[in-house]
Amino acid sequence: MSSDMLDVSSVHLIHQIVSYAVSPRHFQTFPDHWCMHIICDGAADFYVSGGSYTAYAGDILLFPPGLCHAILPENSTLRMTILFFTGASVPDSSQDCRLYSMRSSPTILSLLQIMQQSATLPVARDKLLEALLLQLAALPGLSLSPLHPSSPSSLILAYLNTHFQEDISLSSLSEQFHLTPSHIIHIFKPLYELSPIQYLNHRRIGEAQYLLETTKHSAGAIAGMVGIYNRNYFYSTFKKMVGMSPSDYRRICAF
Repeated sequence: MSSDMLDVSSVHLIHQIVSYAVSPRHFQTFPDHWCMHIICDGAADFYVSGGSYTAYAGDILLFPPGLCHAILPENSTLRMTILFFTGASVPDSSQDCRLYSMRSSPTILSLLQIMQQSATLPVARDKLLEALLLQLAALPGLSLSPLHPSSPSSLILAYLNTHFQEDISLSSLSEQFHLTPSHIIHIFKPLYELSPIQYLNHRRIGEAQYLLETTKHSAGAIAGMVGIYNRNYFYSTFKKMVGMSPSDYRRICAF
């Protein structure tokens, strides 16, 4: 990460949570917020830009606004999640997920520990986050972008992320991309070990998680907003994939 990746003088911490909660975050985007996941202990699988990876204790994942991703922690993983806003626009060169390690940076660990203290004032947290990002800028980071943006699998992924609220089937994807349904599955499934329709379900539940966290809409209304019009199916699928009901998830995770 270079120092001009974002304007650190304008950062504002929106949400911070530290927990052993095993609830996964399915594929979702934060339209206006940067998202940082710090793996404090344990490990977590994450999925972004058509690739799957594993992060371990000491790793930091930084996602720019609008980048669809998922993170699935192990049962014993301690994860800190920080959402923050910056008034500056995101440079084109900063659209990828960045992976860092703080194992050799005790300063970052100290900043995170102070941010977690309940006595730390909100305005101080903004300054600590600014310092953390400056420290992070000095570390070598790995940019994760395995897919060529014009590859068929990348185009299908982008289409599903954009149109997930719509009624999409393999037949409609076949018409959209002029490929047979079997060929679409063949080129898409290696991305995340999911068929396009399975991915669509994960994407809808991930968006529902985001809306439960950030809006006051009822769970039933959110089901329709993400393209699931059978409410019973939405509730059962959400609980199966997230590990708790939509109301419990909102109670625990709402900003």
